[in-house]
Amino acid sequence: MMTRRVIDMTGQVCGRWTVLGIEGKSNGGSVLWLCRCECGTKKIVNGATLRTGESRSCGCLHNELASSRASNRIPEQMHNYKGGRDNRGSEAFFNRRLRSGLQFAVLGEYAPVNLTGKELAELYARHTHTCDSCGISEKESPQGLCIDHCHQTGDFRGFLCKKCNSALGMLNDDPNQLQKLMEYLSPLGV
Repeated sequence: MMTRRVIDMTGQVCGRWTVLGIEGKSNGGSVLWLCRCECGTKKIVNGATLRTGESRSCGCLHNELASSRASNRIPEQMHNYKGGRDNRGSEAFFNRRLRSGLQFAVLGEYAPVNLTGKELAELYARHTHTCDSCGISEKESPQGLCIDHCHQTGDFRGFLCKKCNSALGMLNDDPNQLQKLMEYLSPLGV
């Protein structure tokens, strides 16, 4: 069996982590590193999560972002790394959404979105930041905007708020079902 050469990450900064030195290997063979967070916490971190950006702090960053949301500030106001995966509209943000969506596509047996994170970031940059269906502002939608796409072809259709995207999903994107619901509500004066 051929062993991989370990690239020394000592001294590198990954998010809020500073890599102090190698600590060994995990049961799966990944290199483990002793790291110090900007807040002072020391922890052993898997090298793969450092390289991909999955681990960026000891948890203090997550707590700060949660605190900022609780005080009605949007994450972009807290984030000093413009390309970060928590920064709405960045390529990293959409790559994370696409990875998450891919898991649901496999489970639900439908086609994933057929655009890259970069392409979605470019579309988002030119977008109005409102739901393409109901027009609600992204800032008024707690989860932001969803990436709407055709589940048969994977073609991108637009950005929708969570309510509109969920409604389409529950109706299986069937315009006939939507028409039946509209007909049902019409005599009720709604």
